Amino acid sequence: MAEPSTAIDRKAILTLRRRVRFQDGRPYDARCRPVAAALEAQFGWPRRWGRLRLLDARVGWQHCWNQLADGRILDATADQFESRWLGDIVVLDALDPHATAYQPAPPPWTFTLREQEGVIELAAVRDGAEGHDAAMGRCGFEPCSESR
Repeated sequence: MAEPSTAIDRKAILTLRRRVRFQDGRPYDARCRPVAAALEAQFGWPRRWGRLRLLDARVGWQHCWNQLADGRILDATADQFESRWLGDIVVLDALDPHATAYQPAPPPWTFTLREQEGVIELAAVRDGAEGHDAAMGRCGFEPCSESR
C-alpha cells in the first residue's frame, strides 16, 4: 500500500474510478466499495463505510468513501447521487458542515449462543471494546429483564 498523502489528483481518481467500473463489467453502476478499496490500495487513503444523508434528506445506505491523511473526506463515487449531492468527486474538510452527512457505520458486534443452567443465552460483544462497555444485555429464550 502506498504511503497516505493529502494530494488530490482528480484525473488519476477519475481514471481509476472508470477502470474499476469497467473492470467489474458495470460501467454505469456506482461501485463505491471497489472504487474506495482501489483508492486505498493505490494512494493509502483508508476506506470508510456507512450512511450518507443526501441534500434531499434521503439516506444512502452502505455507501463507501475514503479518509485522507489530513482528515478530509474523499467521495470518488459521489456522481451516483446526481443533483442530490455535491458533485462528481467530493472532497470535504472535516469541519465542513456537509461532512456530518457521512455517518460511519457502528463498530461490528460478535454474537455467541451458549447454554448455561438449562437456559440458552445470546451474548453480544462489541468488537474491539473491553470491559463493561463491550457487552450488551444477555437474553435467553425466556423473558428478558434488566435485573438479570
